[in-house]
Amino acid sequence: MKTKTKRQPKARRTRQPYDGSTRSPWFRTESDNSTTDASQATSAPARLVHPFSIPSTVATSATGALSFRDFCVHHVKTHYPDVEPRNDWELTQMTMKPFEGSADEVYAALDKEYIEHVKMFGFEEVNYMGSGLMDTEIEPTGV
Repeated sequence: MKTKTKRQPKARRTRQPYDGSTRSPWFRTESDNSTTDASQATSAPARLVHPFSIPSTVATSATGALSFRDFCVHHVKTHYPDVEPRNDWELTQMTMKPFEGSADEVYAALDKEYIEHVKMFGFEEVNYMGSGLMDTEIEPTGV
């Protein structure tokens, strides 16, 4: 007759502090790229940086290049003639996704989204999202 041996419980690993060197490059922050010398530390908050972020300028030889702001203004005037964006973030949102209804309904939807974005990303990051994109140069393809 065989007797079953009692299993020993697995030893639990103790939790170690988070090691940022294993972080995926998709979630790298600007502070990850800087040196770790305490004398060079800044009080500015770290901002997420996409590894393939769009450069803020395009070579001047690009044909048909225009600022993203000009493109957005043209798009909003064409699709929302009664709505005037109040800031860069609203201009970006009105370009990126469709809104329906009267001007008051569009403003209410934008206000609701703005509050949600501020809760998720913070006030400074939301404002950077709007103004940071506006300064880029694009070349519309018509697609």
